[in-house]
Amino acid sequence: ILQGWGVPREEQGRLLEEWKTKQGGEHPHLLGSYMLDITVEVVKAADSTGAGGADDGSALITKTMDMIGSKGTGLWSVQEAMGAGVPAPSLAEAVLARQMSMCRPERLGEAKGF
Repeated sequence: ILQGWGVPREEQGRLLEEWKTKQGGEHPHLLGSYMLDITVEVVKAADSTGAGGADDGSALITKTMDMIGSKGTGLWSVQEAMGAGVPAPSLAEAVLARQMSMCRPERLGEAKGF
């Protein structure tokens, strides 16, 4: 999203770090999480031969595919929760988002209409 808004990579890393270390307010450090830690690291990373690329200083994230695989544990968890009558809407939405990421060609084709 930040890239889509034209925010430079260096600024993206700084903004994400600020979110991670949010001070004050009712919920300080509300956004502290493992996923945010990984996101900060990836946004700041430059491509390198050690990462299997080139030492050209380009942003590694621009060479990262926007799709992911799945082992099925999330889907299994949602199915078990539903079978037990336990609402799990956040988990279900996360599974749907992951499944949508697996359909990259379809997403890119649909995006052309917007």
